[in-house]
Amino acid sequence: MRSETDNRYAVILGQAQVVRSETKSDAVDEDGNVIGATDHGHNHSETVVNYVFNEKGQLTSATGRTVGTSNQRVATSTRVVDGYEEDGETVKYKWVVTGDTDQDGVEEAGEVWGTENQTMKSVTDNKYAVILGQAQVVRSETESDAVDQDGNVIGVTDHGHSHSETVVNYVFNEKGQLTGATGRTVGTSNQRVATSTRVVDGYEEDGETVKYKWVVTGDTDQDGVEEAGEVWGRRTRR
Repeated sequence: MRSETDNRYAVILGQAQVVRSETKSDAVDEDGNVIGATDHGHNHSETVVNYVFNEKGQLTSATGRTVGTSNQRVATSTRVVDGYEEDGETVKYKWVVTGDTDQDGVEEAGEVWGTENQTMKSVTDNKYAVILGQAQVVRSETESDAVDQDGNVIGVTDHGHSHSETVVNYVFNEKGQLTGATGRTVGTSNQRVATSTRVVDGYEEDGETVKYKWVVTGDTDQDGVEEAGEVWGRRTRR
C-alpha cells in the first residue's frame, strides 16, 4: 500500500493543532504502480478526520469517515453431481470451480477457469471519544456493497449482489487503554449459477442398465466452456 496524508492546522494559543487530516491510500504492484480500479488487487481509500478544539487549545471532539473501493478476480462455481444419498436414488450435489475439470482446486494447463470481477465499495463512519486529550475510536460503522462496472450498487435480485453492515464498539479504561471490543456483521449476497441436467452416459456391463451423468444445462458439447451458440441454464443462489 502507498498512502499520502495532508494535514490542516490552526494556531491556538501559539500552538499548531491539526484540525483536519486527509489520507489517500492505494494498493500498488511490484513496480510501485497504483493498481487500476478494474484490475485484480485494486484497493483505494480516502479518510477524512476533523478535530475540534476549545479556546484553551484542548481537543473536545472528532469525527471521521473512510470511503473505499476494492476489486478482486474471483472464480465462479458450477453445481455437479457428488453421488447419491443412502437410498441410492436421491442425487447429492457439490459446487466446484467452473472449468476445473479434475476438481483438484489447481488451475492447470488446458483448463480455463471461469472468473469474474468482484468490485466492492465501502463507507466507514467512526465515532470518537476524547480520553486524556487523545481522540479514540469508540464505534465504527461500515457499509459495503458490490458495484457494477459503472460504479452502481448491484441490486439484491441481481447477479453479483453483496451487501454487508458491520458495527464494532471499542471500550477504553480511564488510562486510555483499550480493554475490550465487540462486533457484528450482517450481510446478503446473490449469485446466478449454472444448473445441471442428467443425460445418458452409456450402459452398465450388462448392456441393458443405462448409466447417467450430470452436465451443465445447455452445454451442448459438454466441455464446461460456455461458447457462442450455447445458452446455459442458470438459477439464483442466495
